[in-house]
Amino acid sequence: MVAAGHDFDLQQLTSELNSAVDAFNARGSNFVIDHVRDFTIVVSQYRPLAGSTYIPTPPSVERKKAIINVKNSDNRRFEIAILSRLYPAKSHLNNVCSYSKHMNSLNFDGISSQ
Repeated sequence: MVAAGHDFDLQQLTSELNSAVDAFNARGSNFVIDHVRDFTIVVSQYRPLAGSTYIPTPPSVERKKAIINVKNSDNRRFEIAILSRLYPAKSHLNNVCSYSKHMNSLNFDGISSQ
């Protein structure tokens, strides 16, 4: 992984690529790589995903009534997702108020909310 402010080690990448090719061949692929004619490296900044933004459920999934996608605007999405499973609401399944009476009933010590 390359991140901002870190050096890019082409020698290490070459070594890792060669190791991957050797491992592929060792599994009995019966393929032999003679040479690599062209190789493109794309380097971009790593931005980890986080559960901080509500994403609407795609209509095709919503029609199946297969998931509960609770609409909330704070950073407690994981907690509410767990609560929605443990304490199913009888109505307003996607509203955070349906689970508010159970907030703080679970121990999330050590779990970052960011």
